[in-house]
Amino acid sequence: MPAWQMRAAGEGALKAKQASGGRTEASVSGGNGMTQQIEAVQRMQDYIEQNLAGEITPAGLARAALFSPWYAYRLFRRHTGLTPADYIRRLRLSRSALRLRDEGCRITDVAFELGFGSVDG
Repeated sequence: MPAWQMRAAGEGALKAKQASGGRTEASVSGGNGMTQQIEAVQRMQDYIEQNLAGEITPAGLARAALFSPWYAYRLFRRHTGLTPADYIRRLRLSRSALRLRDEGCRITDVAFELGFGSVDG
């Protein structure tokens, strides 16, 4: 299973788009363009993982994707079904929930450690 599909199963946020017959878009198109797009989305996801506690900007995601901010946003949304902001929010919320469940931390501590600007969301 490709890393981007495993990430989808593990995080529950990446919705790998499926074409008929259970094949992914990459295998349906067979082109290098699709592979480059998927790799760009993976780089953006890696960038988000590494910078989850800090500020993640469209420019930073674009640098990770090696595309313009506008095109990086479109790629991310096309391949995940989420905007980058929604993906980041869901990832932060799921990480926060796990830390609160497993470590018994204070809500405010977890919120600020995972990059939320306030406890209000």
